[in-house]
Amino acid sequence: MDLFRRSCCIFRPLACRRWPDLTFYRFSGHNKWSKIKQRKESADIRRSKVIAKLVREIRAAVREGGADVNHNLQLASLVSRAQEMDIPKATIQTAIGNAAGGRGEGEKMMVEARGQTGYALLIETVTDNKQRTRYEIQRILVKNGGTVREQGSSLYSFAPKGVITINGNDIGQNTEPFEVGIEVGAEDVSVEVTEKENIVQFLCEANQLKKMKENIESTGLQTKSVALVYVPQNTVDLSSTETEKAVKLIDALDDHNDVVNIFDNIAKGNNS
Repeated sequence: MDLFRRSCCIFRPLACRRWPDLTFYRFSGHNKWSKIKQRKESADIRRSKVIAKLVREIRAAVREGGADVNHNLQLASLVSRAQEMDIPKATIQTAIGNAAGGRGEGEKMMVEARGQTGYALLIETVTDNKQRTRYEIQRILVKNGGTVREQGSSLYSFAPKGVITINGNDIGQNTEPFEVGIEVGAEDVSVEVTEKENIVQFLCEANQLKKMKENIESTGLQTKSVALVYVPQNTVDLSSTETEKAVKLIDALDDHNDVVNIFDNIAKGNNS
């Protein structure tokens, strides 16, 4: 069985720097390994965990950038994702209101780490106790051959980027996604086509995210999600055995209640 059997992804480089191993980004519990993991828990339990993490992210976003979705792009993106998951509006508004009123705990913390074979990990968390969360993540890493690293030791392997997702079906039949990318100022474009969906993602510099969102919407296209991600500047090749161990580690980290996003620099598609 091919461990990396994935949906059809097409990458169109624009007239700009090509980021190595540009991947297709999913958020809030849907890390890039989700299609190859065999979950023991039910879909309902998994959904509950994802919702809980998303609500914590919303609270943290309010504390960092305020409760106005018109001026807090990260909050607007999280609210959009919550709506896509059919999370009740009252639940979303309660999370925003509690955070704006100083109720409820949790703030973001990035843990930098290395896997057993040297690949880099950025583990984004929302926690009410940084010391506890860092200790628990360290235990997961050590158990799976990884280590927590000093601040900056793994971050240098990534570049902060903005990524905007749209419905590919909204693009006219006579227009290519990469043409839209050039028009809106994207650095790169990725397309995922499956039996169920046609999704296009545009990549840009992190500080250009708001501007590119405005450019996309000025063309009449609607954004599905807007997010900040970390794109690897270099990647690490793993064997099939090493990949299985890496998946086990990332799976264990993803199961931690405080972990909301995981970024790695593992090369994809060459581990049969």
